[in-house]
Amino acid sequence: MHQTSPNFRAALAVLGVIIIFMGFMVFAVAANATEQDCSHPVFVELGCEQGGPPGPPGPAGPPGADGRDGADGADGRDGADGADGRDGADGAAGAQGEQGIQGIQGEQGIQGIQGEQGIQGIQGETGMVDETWINETRYQFDRYAHYSAAFSSIQIHLPQDKGSRLTAGVGRSHGEVGFGLGYAYKWDERDDNMAFTFGVGTSGGEEAYKASLGFEFGVERRLNPSDALLERRLNALEERLERQADIHAEELAMCAAELKEHDESLERVLQRCVRK
Repeated sequence: MHQTSPNFRAALAVLGVIIIFMGFMVFAVAANATEQDCSHPVFVELGCEQGGPPGPPGPAGPPGADGRDGADGADGRDGADGADGRDGADGAAGAQGEQGIQGIQGEQGIQGIQGEQGIQGIQGETGMVDETWINETRYQFDRYAHYSAAFSSIQIHLPQDKGSRLTAGVGRSHGEVGFGLGYAYKWDERDDNMAFTFGVGTSGGEEAYKASLGFEFGVERRLNPSDALLERRLNALEERLERQADIHAEELAMCAAELKEHDESLERVLQRCVRK
């Protein structure tokens, strides 16, 4: 029987220790890789026995990038035109528009050819006047006489103490008589004494009208104190002031009487309070 040397046995012992240490290291590395997430698959050695049921599916991966669009398809054929619809009811006629501006006058046409000279009329009798012309002249003269009488009958006078004045008038001209009315209104509250007048007259079916609007302006004219119109106005003003003074005096007397009654009532009330 061959007998091994001590050195060989020592070498085998060292080699066995190294193999055991390396196996332990490999087992430790494999266990650590199983517990952590690795980027490479973990291989498990299967024996002869049948494996267990498959595990649950893993989470879905991120979606991939969109692919390129495909080419556009060919256009389809145009469909047949539909039947025409019925015409709607006619709308109401719109309002008439404003009349346009008058156009520019056209150029004067070419003068026409002069016509042939007419046949000479029959010579009239000497010293005779057409009766139609005489009647027309008389008609126009009668109209003028009536119009003149209607116009002369219009009488208008400005008001003196009131705001308005109405005047009736009668006129005669060329033997015709006319009747008229005149109206005048004066604004008293204005400093320029503005006044408006209007009149109408009639005679034999003819009518005449007149109207005016006037006011004063310029340098103020001093009035004579002896003027009759000014005296009448001053007298009317004095009478008005006297009437107002009498009215105010009566009102003051009534107020004094009421105050006296109130004072007497107040005095009686005070006496009652003092007695209590």
